[in-house]
Amino acid sequence: MLGPGGVRRQQRRGRPRRTCQPDAEAAQRRGYLVHSKYLLVEGNYAGHPDTKWTFTGSHNLDYSSLRDNDEALLRVEGATTHDAYARNFAALLAQAAG
Repeated sequence: MLGPGGVRRQQRRGRPRRTCQPDAEAAQRRGYLVHSKYLLVEGNYAGHPDTKWTFTGSHNLDYSSLRDNDEALLRVEGATTHDAYARNFAALLAQAAG
């Protein structure tokens, strides 16, 4: 999660502010952002037809993370994990969109 200073940096860079707190009052008071990073793949991937994959970890999708940084990335095949992350994303988006 980003604290208020990180939120301001993200806003200066033109990134939209999406807060996710238990309620709107807490979001207003704290101003934190969720810093979850995951990628969901559904369909044909890596020779596996009609499958679901989840990629999660500290990895950013940028050059430095791909080539220079020591990042952690976990790849999980299967509907159970994929669907749990998809539900999490839907809940976060609903909370943020208010």
